Amino acid sequence: MKKNRILPWFILPVLLSGCLTNIPIKSPDEPIALAAASEIAPDPVEGAPVFADSGADFPNPDATPIPAGTTFDSPWRYCEAVYTIDSPGIEYVGEKPPAAVRKTVTNMVGVSESDGAAHSIVWRCMDGQVYACDVTASTHCLTKMKLLTQPSQAMVSECSKAENEGLVLPVAVTGPETPYEWTCTDSVPTITRQGITVDPRGFNANIWYLIYEK
Repeated sequence: MKKNRILPWFILPVLLSGCLTNIPIKSPDEPIALAAASEIAPDPVEGAPVFADSGADFPNPDATPIPAGTTFDSPWRYCEAVYTIDSPGIEYVGEKPPAAVRKTVTNMVGVSESDGAAHSIVWRCMDGQVYACDVTASTHCLTKMKLLTQPSQAMVSECSKAENEGLVLPVAVTGPETPYEWTCTDSVPTITRQGITVDPRGFNANIWYLIYEK
């Protein structure tokens, strides 16, 4: 008969610590970073939305180094080389902004080609691909989202007013940096849904468009 082995007392803490080190520990007051909209799941008990922890402050990874003196006049070749960068560097020497990028993004936001010529366009690289945003159509192209569940003092003040019960707080109160809808519930600002999808770099994915080379 095979006997059960009993591990010595000094081995058990070592084995347990290997499991525990993978469990994130947050203090009660620490803000929780929230996930993209696709990661919101219903609470199995109350049916309220639950926001997963994305762990993202969106640290800016170093762009892939480009040899000194190397330049690019194509945004697609540039993004293939640099991979991810929030604003084109000096290595890009082409049109600013590229005409093809301008034409595509203004068309995607429903602006005619003639009117699009007056629009301000920004572009960047993410995962080796070109993304662009029409600043004239969307003034918060360069705003990065703050994925925090803690309401601001302005939100708290508004929700403390009895007449605001059930009110969905406007952007003027919440600020443009939150991707969440905040509602006054029992005089407390509460996240009721996520209206903006946040991309891996922290930008509003609803207004940044992937631009394919034609």
